[in-house]
Amino acid sequence: MVLVTSASWSMGIMVQSWLLRFAGECTLWVMMVALAASPMLSGSFRARLIAAIPR
Repeated sequence: MVLVTSASWSMGIMVQSWLLRFAGECTLWVMMVALAASPMLSGSFRARLIAAIPR
C-alpha cells in the first residue's frame, strides 16, 4: 500500500508540474501573439499594410 501511495503521489507531482509548465508556456505564447497583433488595432496601420500588398 505504501508503494502504490508513493507512486501515485509521485505521478501527481509530475503531472502537476507539467500542467503548470504547459499553462505558463501557453500564457507566454498568447501574450507574444497579442503583442505582435496589437498594431492591427490601428486603422491607419491596417490601411498602409493593405496598400503595401500587391494585388
